[in-house]
Amino acid sequence: MSIVDSVAARLLSTLAGLNIEAIFANAGTDFAPLIEASLALRVQGRDCPDFVVVPHENVAVAMAIGQYRAKATLAVVMVHTTVGTANALCGIMNAFRDHIPVLLIAGRTPHTESGSAASRRAMIHWGQDTFDQGGLVREYTKWDYELRSGQDVAVLLQRAVDIALTAPYGPAYLTLPREVLAEPAVSTVVNLERPYGAIGRDVDPGVVRDIAESIRQADCPMLLTSFLGRDPECFRLLAVLAEEFSIGVVQPFARDLNLSAAHPMNLGVQPQLVLDSADLVLVVDCEVPWVPDLCAPNPNAMLIHCSDDPFFQHYPLRGFSADIAVAAPSGRFLAALLQQLRVDQSVQSSSLQQRKLRLQQLRQRVENDFAATQQGIEASDRTHPLELAECLNQHLNENTIVVNELAVTLDSLALTAAGSYVAGSHAGGLGFGLGAALGIKRAFPEKTLIALIGNGSYLFGNPVCAHFVGQAEQLPTLTIVANNERWHSVYSATKGMYPDGYSVNAVAMPLVDLAPSPEFHKIIEACGGLGRLVESIDQLPQDLAWALDIVAAGRSVLLNVLTDPWDRV
Repeated sequence: MSIVDSVAARLLSTLAGLNIEAIFANAGTDFAPLIEASLALRVQGRDCPDFVVVPHENVAVAMAIGQYRAKATLAVVMVHTTVGTANALCGIMNAFRDHIPVLLIAGRTPHTESGSAASRRAMIHWGQDTFDQGGLVREYTKWDYELRSGQDVAVLLQRAVDIALTAPYGPAYLTLPREVLAEPAVSTVVNLERPYGAIGRDVDPGVVRDIAESIRQADCPMLLTSFLGRDPECFRLLAVLAEEFSIGVVQPFARDLNLSAAHPMNLGVQPQLVLDSADLVLVVDCEVPWVPDLCAPNPNAMLIHCSDDPFFQHYPLRGFSADIAVAAPSGRFLAALLQQLRVDQSVQSSSLQQRKLRLQQLRQRVENDFAATQQGIEASDRTHPLELAECLNQHLNENTIVVNELAVTLDSLALTAAGSYVAGSHAGGLGFGLGAALGIKRAFPEKTLIALIGNGSYLFGNPVCAHFVGQAEQLPTLTIVANNERWHSVYSATKGMYPDGYSVNAVAMPLVDLAPSPEFHKIIEACGGLGRLVESIDQLPQDLAWALDIVAAGRSVLLNVLTDPWDRV
């Protein structure tokens, strides 16, 4: 049998037929048939995806997430058996909670101890065996399966892609025993050109009419969303809806820019500042619209939730009540709602004007709160995160994409364009930002990619691996490490629970100190980039301008910005 007739070759050919042009991969001993098949296919002039070598699986998955966030195209990650899957798991948690379709393919320890060229030949082939490899990721994937002898791998790939691309989107996991990869392929007739994923349901017209009527009657309607703006059409629809019908927009725990920072109906990211004023709350694509321990809607407000899965069934505990819950694609819902509101313009212009004035007052409240925070920053040589954002705002334009992992807040960035902001999922899997920036840069080489990364997140991001990939794949990015030399989330959580406790009053709080900090700016230099230590706010403007010029010339830069913690206000 020729290797081009093997299961491995059919797998790679099928992926090429599914328009997968590259695979983010970290190989192991199980990849031998795939390596051989990829070369044989190319010798014969047949299509085969490229392999992008990513020496850590967490970075590979982050790159796949970044690619999808950039272009809404499915990405494939290949890893080594159990250990590769374990390293990828944090990223898969992020993808699952962020509704990102990723196809994770892992090798599987050989089933046989002898009798085949693919049988076990190394100690790890016993040590890496499991009773249930799929169980490692089952809670965070929509589908998992192990390829078996006699099955057509193309059929399984189609099933994986269909499930991953059916809303709510999420990862799928396929494992490949080495013996099966080396076997002759079973080939059935499959149509690779068909659409993938189930078509989303339409919104019930009667429900849309009822919601539209409730909005007309409301004095102060608000829409809360976290990731609605991921779809550029939804970004546009939301801007029109909010403008035409004076609906305030709040973006709690935003992972995407959902509304331009300059939009008059933008009420920021903190629902606790404005939520009690709303008499109608429309929650669209938002898992956690408010934190009940911090705020709650007006008890008389009408509560409406809409998403592909408005109850977010994969969250074990989620107690946000709803008077109406709509299971539908948010784009279809917004389009139908906008159309219905335009059909019946029964809301008088005077009523809309009063509503607009109320929301303008709320926007002023949000702006005043932000200004007070800025004015309260104590004098220091170090850069405060708000000062970092203010400096960065001088350089943002329509060609900039900001990846933010726990460095600044969205409301401190003057972003206006759809797709210009990418933040990590609610899963809390640190180390997302570096790889995501690379994946987005690979999808949009013409864009300026700025990765704002907290110092703890940078450590989790496998920086040597990430910078290596940036150099090897010629993906110049600017990384800004907001370095406060501590685990600030741990500090703030402890302070929040025990504001007058021993921890806050101690000379040093246990488990939060990350000093002395590594010289992060030298890590990128080992991988072919340039780095600088930014010790003061006075130094930042000049160094930032220098860094952006270097990146524009095609070389990656890291600025290690010594920052004050958020509580220096």
